[in-house]
Amino acid sequence: MKRTLIVLLSIILINYSCKEYPCQEASVNINIYGFTKSDIDSVIVRKYVTASNFSSFVESWSMDSLQASYNWTTNNYLIVDANFASNGYGIRSKFDYEVYIPRKNRLFRITEISEEQVTGRETLSMEKRGCINPIRSYRVNGQLISGDDPYYYIALSK
Repeated sequence: MKRTLIVLLSIILINYSCKEYPCQEASVNINIYGFTKSDIDSVIVRKYVTASNFSSFVESWSMDSLQASYNWTTNNYLIVDANFASNGYGIRSKFDYEVYIPRKNRLFRITEISEEQVTGRETLSMEKRGCINPIRSYRVNGQLISGDDPYYYIALSK
């Protein structure tokens, strides 16, 4: 009986000491597929108030290989790090975006970014480990992009 009580109290103590906390809001990158390096030597990102039909402009920034991190793989896949922007935000669910590729005169409109609020759990040492909310779905030029796996980037393809 005494042993059971000690085990039960230990479980309660451990559970109580490992509190949950909200994860950080998503701030994701843009992944661009199917373009050549020269096609995307410059990319312009424009941020708008969500659901404003791109009429309430917030800010814009341009990305090039000198300012952002361009990473290539063998299948001509590019990761553009949007977090370089002076505000440090990346692509967030609180806004709609236009991504413009001037060399190809190509415009992508990103809307309805759906972010799932998840929680992290403190360790026994009360340490909070970093966690980020996943993007569950978004629209590119009206087309819904969703799936079972969370998105930690916005994918744009030629």
